[in-house]
Order: sequence, then structure tokens, then C-alpha cells
Amino acid sequence: MYILGVQGFSHDTSACLLKDGTIVAAAEEERFVGAKHTAKFPIHSILYCLKEAGITLGEVDYLASGWASPWAFFKKTLGNVLRTSRKSKSIVTEILVPFVTILNHNRATKLLNRKIECVEHHVAHAAGAYHCSGFKEGMVMTLDGRGEADSGLLGFYDSNGVLDIYKHMKLPNSLGHFYGGFTEYLGFRAMNGEGKVMGLAPYGSPSYDLSDIIDYNSNLWLNSDYFGGIAIEVEKMEFHLKAFCHDEKLFTKRFGKPRKKDGRFNKRYKDIAASVQAKAEEISLKMLSDLSSQYNSRTLLVSGGVGLNCVMNGKLLQSDYIDDIYIQPTANDAGVSIGAAFDLYHKLGYKSDFVMDHAFWGPSYSNEYIKKYLDAHGIDYEEHDDIAGVSAELIAKGKVLAWFQGRMEMGPRALGNRSILADPRKAEMKDILNFYVKHREPYRPFCPSLLEEAADEYLEDAYPSPFMILTFMVRENKQKEVPAITHVDGTARPQTVSKKNNPLYWRLIKSFEEETSVPVIINTSFNIKGQPIVRTPRDAVKTFFNTGIEYLSIGNFLLDKCRLPANPDL
Repeated sequence: MYILGVQGFSHDTSACLLKDGTIVAAAEEERFVGAKHTAKFPIHSILYCLKEAGITLGEVDYLASGWASPWAFFKKTLGNVLRTSRKSKSIVTEILVPFVTILNHNRATKLLNRKIECVEHHVAHAAGAYHCSGFKEGMVMTLDGRGEADSGLLGFYDSNGVLDIYKHMKLPNSLGHFYGGFTEYLGFRAMNGEGKVMGLAPYGSPSYDLSDIIDYNSNLWLNSDYFGGIAIEVEKMEFHLKAFCHDEKLFTKRFGKPRKKDGRFNKRYKDIAASVQAKAEEISLKMLSDLSSQYNSRTLLVSGGVGLNCVMNGKLLQSDYIDDIYIQPTANDAGVSIGAAFDLYHKLGYKSDFVMDHAFWGPSYSNEYIKKYLDAHGIDYEEHDDIAGVSAELIAKGKVLAWFQGRMEMGPRALGNRSILADPRKAEMKDILNFYVKHREPYRPFCPSLLEEAADEYLEDAYPSPFMILTFMVRENKQKEVPAITHVDGTARPQTVSKKNNPLYWRLIKSFEEETSVPVIINTSFNIKGQPIVRTPRDAVKTFFNTGIEYLSIGNFLLDKCRLPANPDL
């Protein structure tokens, strides 16, 4: 039985295909259209999933959407825009037509002759965590900007897979909007730059008391004097808090002038970032305490966009309330397609023992395909049987190397198949990567990939972290050994790499260890600022040429920039 899960509008659109309760394929639309966090309907992602399974749309048994009442929400949210925007025609063409065709109950049912189910947004988030975790039961926490009428839920999955919802976080109260609002205040774009705020926070002190703006006592509340409604950036069709201030003068009087885009980071901005991060951690811990008082469980399941806050996740794991945690690796809205599909599969009466212990569900390209592409464009290369060993030698020599292998990752983190790799022993490597390769803010930290066997050696209170979504303290005796991946506060956001789930990447790190005695490398996503992670060999080669990356390992082929033409026709 095939179930097609769709996250079909708002931001981070995606598709996921299940066959008998197991993921066959999953991908985000941004990788196909080249626009990060796109709101375009995921037609390319859907077609990819069908192609990967070797089926047509007519062979899909059910379609699951991650919104309980998508048409009503869509109509309410975009009504004024459609009436007033000069771009209404393109909006109708790109959003409304495929949306109505695929998701409207009456028409789509007639068209596909298949049953279509709509799952409440935060239930889909919750299901994506529980049904992929491998845990029999667990408390669940989902938090983001907004769903249909809420911004999160607290609850519990029992051993039969039944969700008991303890609390809904009702709009306008939203931890995601609180964090996103301050993200914009600090000069970044909401629903895109929250990680930048999190990375900036350790440089400041949490000296601002924000308890009158947001808090959690018996429930979450957000002070409406500070935060207004949601605005929509029509040109990009992305939901964000462009006008998050209910009273901009109130914000300015209390916190000073907002930072301009690309402006300098003074102490005030750093302290505000630290205060916002500290408040988010405080609220999440209060929620966990509340959950723990309701349910006899030591396991926590996390999803929703706020669940990408790896520092907060680390604090949850280190708390006294739980022993185990699973964060859906695609915790943002892209993961809703996964959760909706699994929720429907369970509601149909089926059970699955599927565990999402890796995220490699996207397209792959054979050596034959890659060779044909390189030859067609006159790109010089060397072919190696041991591409992992050769790549590790180059990294050990201080070279920056892009790594394009296997199936593309689902989710916002590059996990060793679409990555840029470098030597963590060189402190200056952080500045080299930020300036010459990623073209991003100089304070931004880089994450390590390390052999899972070495986690205890390098991390305090180590815990499996295959998705780079938890933060740990780097052991004090190792911080000087790997300075490029150790943040200013002594932490790191690691990916623990297993030989089982990614043998080629594991082999590369193992080879690096054989060269250097260090089983750790820098791993950052294979993209540049403002662009999604690369998908195709063309994307990879183009990004390689336009950055300071020195080598590209793509399939079994090694490209050396020094041996290539300056302006190849790609």
C-alpha cells in the first residue's frame, strides 16, 4: 500500500512516499526549484517520489496532507493578497491550481479516485517524531510558528500509538513567533535566521528579562502589546513576521533601534540574542516539567520548527525529567509530509516498525551519470576506487573538500552526502570557511562529524546524535585538539556517524583518523548563503566553481580546481 504525504503550502513544502509503512522517498521542493524555504507546491518532490518507487500517481492508495482544514486556512490567510497583489496571476498558477487539484476533497477524489485525508498540522508534527523514533511510547512536544489555530501541542503516545493531547498552544501565543520576531529585530529573516540568533547567543549575556513578553505558567502566553499578526512576503510567498512589532516604538523604546541587515553586532544585540535563547530554553523546560507531571514516562519526542534549536534540545536531554529523546530530523514544516503519511497509516489500522535512523531519502546519481556529465562539459577529473581515502588525505593536508555521494539528505542538515568538509584541528578553518566558502557571518560556528565510537571520548554526557540536532559540551581536554568545531562557549553540535547507516562517509572519517589520530572532521552543508543544499551533479559543480572549495569528490571522481577552466559552460 502506498501513501503519499504532502506538505503543500506555506513554507518548506515537501513530499514523502510510504510503502507498507516504510519510507521509500522523501524530498523538499526547495532543492528542485533552487529557492530556500520555498512555498511553491511540491510538484517536483511528488514526481521524484513516484519515480523513485516506479509508480504513477494512480497507483497511490491514499494522499495525506499535513493540515486539518487546508483550504479554509489557505483562503483565510491569502484572501487579501489574492485580491490586491499584482502577482495574483502567478500565485494562482503556482499555488492555487495545483493546490485545488491535489488537495481539494471533491475534485481530487474524482481525479485520483483515491482517498484524501487531512491531518491536523501539529498532530502531523507529533506523528513524524513518534512513528520514526523506534520508541514504544513517549511524551511529545511540538512547537513552531503556527498551525491551523495553534502553535504547538503537549501530549503522550502510548504503546498502541494513540496520541493523548494534554495541551494545545493557542494562537496568537507562539514560541516560534517570539523567537522569529526577535530574529527579525536582530537583522535576519524569520523562519530562516533563527539558527543565526542561536549561534550569536553565546557571545552575549542573558541580561534582559523577557518574562513580561512571553512565559509559561499553566499555559503559554505572548504579550500582544509587543507582537502583532503575521505578514506575508508576497514576492516569495513565504510566511514570516515582516511586521512583527505590534508597536515598533514600544520595541525601540525598550530595546533600542533594530539592527540593520548586514549591520555590526554590538554588545546590546548579542545580549538580546542571549536573552531570547535563554527564554526559549526556560519555557521548553517548564513545558517538559508540566508534561512529566502528567505522564509516567522518561522519553521525549520533539518536532516543529522550534525543535531545530539544538541548544534547547541539549538542555532538554540534560534535564532531570528524561533519559531518552528523539527529535524528528526534519522538524520544520518539511517534516509534516512524513508525519501526515505515518499518522494516516496508523489510523488505517496498520503498525510499522520503521525507524528513521538516517535521512538519506532523496535522489542519487550513478558514477556513469556523473562521468557522462563531466565529460560532456569538458571537466577534468581523476577516478579513484578509494575516494574516501583520497579525500581524507586531502582534508588532513588542510584542503577544503566538497563531498557529493549517495542519496540526498532530507531536512536542513547536511549529514555526509551533500557536505563541505575540512580539518577541525586548524582554528583558522572557521574563518576560511565562513569568508571564502559559505559567504556568511564570521561568528557562525561549524559542526563536527565524528565516528559514533568516539563520541564519549570527545563529548560530555554523549548521546547518539546522527542528525546534528543536539548540542553537547566538548570535553575540556579535547577543545584545543579540535578548535574549529568548538564554539565560544565550549559546545558543539555533532553528528555521530555509524558504519551501518553511512559506510562510505564513516570510511572517510576513519581514514582521516588513520592520518591524524583524530576521528572528527568539520561538516557543513554543501551550499552557500541563501541557497538550498545542492541536489544534482550540476548543482555541485556550479557551487564548487563559485566558492573557495579546493576539491570536489563526486561519486568516484575527484575534481581539482587548479586543473579546471576558469569559466566552464555548465
